[in-house]
Amino acid sequence: MQIATTFKSSLFIGASLLVFSACKKAAAPEPLADAGITVVKFIDGLADTASGYYSGFKLVNIDLVSTPQVFELVDIRRDVPNNTELNRSMNIVVKNDPGLVTEYDPTLTPLPDGAFTSDATTPLIGTDYQVNMKPGQFAQTIKISITNILAQDLSKKYALGFTISAVDADGKIAGLEHSIVVQLGLKNRWDGVYRLTGYILRNLPPIDPTNSGWVGPKEISLATTGANSVRYTTSHGWANQATGGIAASVSNPTYTVNADNSLTITSDGGAFPAGLKEIAGMNSRYDPATKTFYAYCTWSGGPTSRAMNDTLVYVRPR
Repeated sequence: MQIATTFKSSLFIGASLLVFSACKKAAAPEPLADAGITVVKFIDGLADTASGYYSGFKLVNIDLVSTPQVFELVDIRRDVPNNTELNRSMNIVVKNDPGLVTEYDPTLTPLPDGAFTSDATTPLIGTDYQVNMKPGQFAQTIKISITNILAQDLSKKYALGFTISAVDADGKIAGLEHSIVVQLGLKNRWDGVYRLTGYILRNLPPIDPTNSGWVGPKEISLATTGANSVRYTTSHGWANQATGGIAASVSNPTYTVNADNSLTITSDGGAFPAGLKEIAGMNSRYDPATKTFYAYCTWSGGPTSRAMNDTLVYVRPR
């Protein structure tokens, strides 16, 4: 299975390609005309018939909890030519394909074998899922149970690869739609898009009038980095009128929400003063009632020299 990197961008053309639900029912298409043979394929994904490549990708969200979670990951369909073929039983072998994951995107990590178990309806025997289409059945869903996602390294982006490798009952494997990568979107309760307003200080001294001042309102995405931490996916930035970029070491704050909803603020620069830390006495915190972060942090020289004083109000899921 060869998947061209140049076609990955086509995955995001339609929102329908990104499936943010772990519970989805398989489609039940009408039988095809009374001609041809039964073709087996994955329903999800995007085929580029002009190029001959198939970009099979799907995103499924997963909660960051230590308890088992069951997911319906991929739907397999057989397109049948007539009722006679529909009423035949068919066995399908789907390969658990970690190599497909890294081939598709080297930044993805295959979910380790010990992190999940297969469902009895589509058991994983060795490296293969065993899928059975009963008479009259158009589609079947491969399901797994992830036992404890918190036991994994949450700094990684996990995914599973699936490739249809064999079918019986005179069926044919689709030429394009026979492989798919399913990424697990790890999201904690704070993950999302927020409306940022605040004030940033850059005091050289004197105060830098271009880069100091009010920030926002603008939207900022906070992405999960751990069970109780989120990080800016884009730079915080200087004040609204600024043209330059804020230092890379502090441009993407990470908020860790403590048990009392207070915040520990860090950044890519490491420990203060190279990186960020919360300003003492300013009560950096998360308010669960309003889904709002109040974040007051400093770096390099302390709060009278460098400071970000921000309010981030939850807008929508990321």
